[in-house]
Amino acid sequence: MRYDVYTPLLLSLLLSVVAPVVCGRVAPALAARALTSAAVLTAAATTWSLVLLTAALLGDAPPVVREARENGRPLVDPVPEVIGVAAGVALAVVGWRVCRAVRAERRTRRALRRLVAGRPADTELIVAASEVPRAFAIPGRPGRILVTSAMLGALEPPERRVLLAHERAHLTHRHGALVTAATLAAAADPLLAPVRSAVVFLVERWADEQAAAAVGDRRTAARALA
Repeated sequence: MRYDVYTPLLLSLLLSVVAPVVCGRVAPALAARALTSAAVLTAAATTWSLVLLTAALLGDAPPVVREARENGRPLVDPVPEVIGVAAGVALAVVGWRVCRAVRAERRTRRALRRLVAGRPADTELIVAASEVPRAFAIPGRPGRILVTSAMLGALEPPERRVLLAHERAHLTHRHGALVTAATLAAAADPLLAPVRSAVVFLVERWADEQAAAAVGDRRTAARALA
């Protein structure tokens, strides 16, 4: 455990460096899935490493020391006490950050759900009166698309089709789940923040490509998205 336990930290740094490169060289769908999976696994490994480093402090507990001496076993200290204490503090911070991220995600989901509450189950598109141009894909069963009146007013009919196709792509491919997973991974391991940003960018690019394919006009799609 002397060196291997620190490997996830190095992997986190490497993944953060690689993520921007992947964004520009790999298809959005594949890149988003690969980076999200890698981020979740790396965050889990980093958290487990912190648990192991913290648990190493138990080797200094008096009952353990006394038992080792009675049995004539040599005492080996693989982790300096200061590192074990720092890992324990970091583990507590990780727990706090993940809980905060989960609460924020739940608040956002509840707020969006309240906006579409009471609508018929077969209603996909919901228009909200607002002067702010916004559009949201609200995952769920069924998934909904919430668009403000200002957004619809800013687009021509062909561009509206692009907008709806873009939001439908988010729902169809469960982009919200990918972003949530990347967000929780970055909460557990702050070194993965660039990976989370890359995933957010990639799912938007993914939806852009899906919208362009759906309407069959990349120029219109580019104009609408711009």
